Amino acid sequence: EEQNQNIRETLENLIYLVREGYNLIITHGNGPQVGNILMSDDAGVKMYGLPPMTLDMCVAYSQGEIGYMIERNLRNILREHGLTRHVVSMISQVPAPIDFKNAALVERMARSGSIVITGGGGGIPVYVDGEGMLQPLEGVIDKDLASAMIGARVKADELYILTDVPYIYKDFRKPTQEVLEFLDYADAMKYLEAGTFGEGSMAPKI
Repeated sequence: EEQNQNIRETLENLIYLVREGYNLIITHGNGPQVGNILMSDDAGVKMYGLPPMTLDMCVAYSQGEIGYMIERNLRNILREHGLTRHVVSMISQVPAPIDFKNAALVERMARSGSIVITGGGGGIPVYVDGEGMLQPLEGVIDKDLASAMIGARVKADELYILTDVPYIYKDFRKPTQEVLEFLDYADAMKYLEAGTFGEGSMAPKI
């Protein structure tokens, strides 16, 4: 229920963009969900002797779960606001993050006005073998880097990263914390090289 409410609150922030005629592609994280899937999987292995799920399968599982919740809630919110858009959630396979499958299809659907949910959790990690075939890869792809890559591949005009932190902070949660409301490229690189931003949180977004 909490997850559902968080999704609704986040999606309400996108209604302005829909009203303004933006074509949207939505990506999302999956950290807590994959953790829960792994714990459930471990319990199934120990208690019932079920075969363990690989990490790429856990990411795929979470994409379906979260994509469904986003799509269902977004359809309801659009209806509440008297807006009509097609909404589709797509499982996405990402080679590391330099490319994602169905990029042309995602771009075409988004430019036609459909809201596309894809790239969840950074995408399901895969690689291309020597014969050009897709193979599963045990790993995790950074969702922020994957989102930027998806934006580049579909030639997006803008990239928005929604978080529960209101600003970019220098020295976040330290006595020297400082709001950086506007950040140009030179300062961003300077702060990144100095390790000012958290490696597991703000640095990938910057």
